[in-house]
Amino acid sequence: KLGGLFGGVTLDHMRLLHALTGLLAVALSYAFFRQLLALPWALLASAVFGVNHAFLMISRMAMRENTPVLVEVAALALLLYGLRRRHLFATYAGGVLAGLGYYVHFPGRMVFPLWIVFLVVLALAYRRQLPVARLGAVALAGFALVAVPYIVAYLKAPTDLKHHQREALLLTRDGRELQKDWVFEDS
Repeated sequence: KLGGLFGGVTLDHMRLLHALTGLLAVALSYAFFRQLLALPWALLASAVFGVNHAFLMISRMAMRENTPVLVEVAALALLLYGLRRRHLFATYAGGVLAGLGYYVHFPGRMVFPLWIVFLVVLALAYRRQLPVARLGAVALAGFALVAVPYIVAYLKAPTDLKHHQREALLLTRDGRELQKDWVFEDS
């Protein structure tokens, strides 16, 4: 749909769309890093994030692999904003975005586990200053409302529909077997 707004689904328009998605991810990374770091360090961290070879190349290939990065950075920025300002809606919106990570791309499912690790670290480091349990529950509710329907549908899907997704990740046995076949190795 977004490609149609740019003039049609062509290679050039999709490359432009994904390059803009990459730039938006860099801007949101600044919003995240600025909450943690002083201005010069936040700018440096965002610059390093933006010129990272893998992210830079993915953002211009007319592929959707930068979308999970955008969702993850936005979710983390909203989580931290909500926690620091005790803002329930921002925290809830971060949970919704983390749930959206399940829809945008298979590796986007790592958004929520990374988010849980982030919450645990914050809970341990700032247990007296931040109401992590309450705000974490609000974020979990947002995540559950968005992700649970997809999780249920995925669990009910036939195995052959899930096979390609498992082959796309080296974290799964199917993905490692496919990779061994591609590089003609035993392990």
